[in-house]
Amino acid sequence: MTNYGAATASSSTDETSTPSFSSSKKTPGWIETIAPFVAEFVGTCLVVFTMGCAHFTGDKAWNPTAVACILTVAMYSFGPIPGAHLNPAITLGMAFSFKFPWSKVVGRVVAQVAGAFCGSLAYWAIFATFALPVPKPELGTTLDFGADARIYIDIGIVETLYTFMMAFVFLNCISSARNNREDDQNHFFAIAVGFVYIAGGYAAQDISGGILNPAASLAIGMTAGMPLAAAIYCGWQILGCWLASVAFAIVRPEDFKQQYNGRLEDFEPLARSKLAGELIGTFVIVMTVGLNAVMKCSAGPWSSAAAYISMIYSLGDVSGGHFNPAVTLAAVMTRRDVCSFGLGQIYVVKQLLGGALAGLVYAHFISEKQGADPDVLTPRAGFSFTQVCFAELFFTSLFAFVYLAVSTSTMAPSLTKTNFYFAFAIGSCMTIGGFSVGAISGGALNPAVAVGTLVAEMRSLGSSIFDGKNLARALHLLWYVLYELGGGALGACVYALTHQKEYLKDGTNYPHLP
Repeated sequence: MTNYGAATASSSTDETSTPSFSSSKKTPGWIETIAPFVAEFVGTCLVVFTMGCAHFTGDKAWNPTAVACILTVAMYSFGPIPGAHLNPAITLGMAFSFKFPWSKVVGRVVAQVAGAFCGSLAYWAIFATFALPVPKPELGTTLDFGADARIYIDIGIVETLYTFMMAFVFLNCISSARNNREDDQNHFFAIAVGFVYIAGGYAAQDISGGILNPAASLAIGMTAGMPLAAAIYCGWQILGCWLASVAFAIVRPEDFKQQYNGRLEDFEPLARSKLAGELIGTFVIVMTVGLNAVMKCSAGPWSSAAAYISMIYSLGDVSGGHFNPAVTLAAVMTRRDVCSFGLGQIYVVKQLLGGALAGLVYAHFISEKQGADPDVLTPRAGFSFTQVCFAELFFTSLFAFVYLAVSTSTMAPSLTKTNFYFAFAIGSCMTIGGFSVGAISGGALNPAVAVGTLVAEMRSLGSSIFDGKNLARALHLLWYVLYELGGGALGACVYALTHQKEYLKDGTNYPHLP
C-alpha cells in the first residue's frame, strides 16, 4: 500500500470545510459568527483584484501563477476559519456533496459576490476601466456573444472542466475524511487547490481567461457591461461544480451516509473508486497537456505539472495517483504490494481510455484555432527520433523513480504521520522534463499523453487510421509508448538498487550491493 497515511476523522455536514486547528482562546460569539463572511469577502476580493491587475499590467507568462498564489495564500491564511471557500462553485460543490448546509449557502455566496465586486472596483480605481470577461479572441471568435455560437462551446469546455477540477480538488483535499487526520491534518490543501489556477489558468488563458469562479465571472462581466457573458460563465461553472460532487461521491463513497461504519484508517478504497480515480485524473492531466500544446503556451510544462500535483494530492490515497502507465508498470515491478499485476493491467486500460477521451475533447480546439497542432509525437526540428526516444526514456524513468521513492517508501523519516511532499515531488518531474526536453520530444513522459495526442490529431483531421499520415503517427506513438514504458521499468530497477530495505521489513534477505 502507498504511504499516504489514513485518517481517523469522520465526515460531517457542519460548517467546517477546511482542516480544523485548535485554539486555546475562545472567540467571542458575535465575532465567531461574522468571521466566515468576512473571510469570504476579503479573500474573494483579493483574488478578483489580483485577476484585474494581472489583466491590465501583468505578464501573460506569469498571470495564472499570480492568481494561484493569491488563492493559496488566502486559503492558508483563512484556513483556521470555518469557510475559506472563496468561490461559489466550491460552496455549491460542498452543498451538493452534503459537506456544507444548504441553509448557509446563500450567505456565503452573497459574501463572495460582494467581495468580487469590491475587487473589481478596486482595480477600476487604479486603471479607470474594467476588465473584459474573455481575452482577446484567439480562436477566430469575437467578443460579441451573439455573433458566433462557437464561443459558447469553447468557453463551456474549459470553464466546466477546470471549475470541476477546482471543486473536486477542494472536496478531496479539504473535505475528505480520509485525506485529513483528526490529529494530523494535511498541510497541502491550499497548494492543491491554488495550483488548479496554474493548471487551468494557462490552458484556458486564451480561450476563456480561466476565471473558474462564478463570483468573479459576475463581477467582471457585469462591471464590463456584458451580463450575457457573465451568465454564460456562471452556468458552465455551476455545471462543473455539480459534476465534481458526482465524481467525489464515486471516488469516496465512505464519506456519505455512514456507508462505512468501521475505522476510516482501516478502510480500503473500492476497486471501482480506484479505477474511476485513475480515469478522472488521467483525463484532466492529458487535457491540460493537450490544451497547452494546442494553444502553444510557453508555460505548458509548469501548467501540466500543476495538474499532476493537484490530482495526485486529491486521489493519492484512493488509487495511488499513478495517472501514467509507465508509473503503473514501475509500481507493479516493485512487487511490494504497491500495485498487483491484475490491478495494474486495469489501471493501464483506464489511463489510456482517459487519455483518449481527453484527446477527443481537445481535438475541438485544434480545428478551431487556425494553425494549431499539438505536435507532441514528432521530433522537433534538428533532432532525430533516436534523440527523442532517449529523452523520453530518461525523464520518464525519473518520473517513475520519484513516484516510488516518495509515495511508496515506508521507512523514510517523517516528523508527521502523513507524507505531505509526495505530489509536489512527483509533479515537479513534469516541470523538469517538460522544460528540459520539451524542445526535443514535446516532453510527454506518459503513454496516455501520447495516445491522447494521436486521437486528437486523427479526430481533428477527420481521417481514417489507415490514412498514410495517420499510420506514420501511429508508428511514432508506438515508439513513444515503448520508450516511456522502458523508462518506467528503468525507474523501478533504480529504485530496487537504492531502496533495498523497502523489500522486506528488516531487509535481511534482500541482496545487498557491495
